[in-house]
Amino acid sequence: MPPVFSKAARTVGASVGRCQPGRTVPCGNWRRLSFGATLPPDMRFLRTPASGSFLAHALLLTALLSMGGAAQAYQVHLDKADQGLLHSAWGVDEGLPQSSVLAISTAKDGNLWFATQEGTVRFDGLHFTVFDIAKGLTCPKVAAVFGAQDGTVYMGMRGCGLAWIRDGVVHTLPTRGGVDDRVNGFGEVVPGELWVATNHGLALYAQGRLTWVPALNDVDIDSVESNTLTGNLWVITRNAVFRLHGHSLEPLGDGTFFKGLSAQTGYEDGPGGLWVGTEDHGLVHYTLDGKFRRYSVADGLPNESVQAISRDGLGRLWVGTRTGLARLEGERFIQEGTERAVVGPISITALHRDPVGNLWAG
Repeated sequence: MPPVFSKAARTVGASVGRCQPGRTVPCGNWRRLSFGATLPPDMRFLRTPASGSFLAHALLLTALLSMGGAAQAYQVHLDKADQGLLHSAWGVDEGLPQSSVLAISTAKDGNLWFATQEGTVRFDGLHFTVFDIAKGLTCPKVAAVFGAQDGTVYMGMRGCGLAWIRDGVVHTLPTRGGVDDRVNGFGEVVPGELWVATNHGLALYAQGRLTWVPALNDVDIDSVESNTLTGNLWVITRNAVFRLHGHSLEPLGDGTFFKGLSAQTGYEDGPGGLWVGTEDHGLVHYTLDGKFRRYSVADGLPNESVQAISRDGLGRLWVGTRTGLARLEGERFIQEGTERAVVGPISITALHRDPVGNLWAG
């Protein structure tokens, strides 16, 4: 029978260290377990399981086990009436190079990768392995990371262009001359063809060369969102959002809706639907019938700056903002960190659902 958290641990928010035989917490990879406690302001890393059990953010790698769920890795069962959440964490002492995780991706082999300001980090569930300047990067700050279908892990550096890791070896490629060579994101619709979003345009990287999209020459591309099932590549810029399907590049709507909204991130939601996070104008939902709907703090968002968007393994929509995390219920967002004391006023810059439905946040 799987271990069960004691009533005392659930109600008083007890904290425990490494697992020990006979304790009411399961032994596993997690280092510090706490229940029902508010996360400290320096929390930087979280995770949630596919059953609806976990959630996540990273100076600390955190797993949150929601009420009524069963964590797959540990098979911990909680009382359905319990309103608390389980927090499990690692810190810098366990291998993270520093406290900011800017992007998260899963590689083909199942390892998680985190982009930080001091390199890229591979996490195998037990150990962190850092790839930084000492390992071959030409700039320390990595703003984007992407696990391609062929097993290659790509990285976007701030100031030094493109990098990738294949068979444990780091390779680099400037996307233009000069020092301001930023790669902001990646997408892959067709295996072997990588879309690269930069601060000076959109390029297709295939067979060792970059081919640029003329219509977006010198445009600062904040991010791209790709979907292999629909064949869509969404291109997010400050003042417009485009859909690239095949060889057709089309703006959403009449191309003017996002002017002045400072769009910065996107998440495809079903065929033709897209959620767009803006820098200071909340969240926008674009539907297949061409309609736009905006969500703001009046609709429950913790903040008007929406920096990350994803769904968890149960299909629930989550958004990361400058001051916390929120989940959509019906037509309103519920802020995590209020009634459940999950995530306080911390900036969440990345959300990532892995192949088995776990939701990670940075």
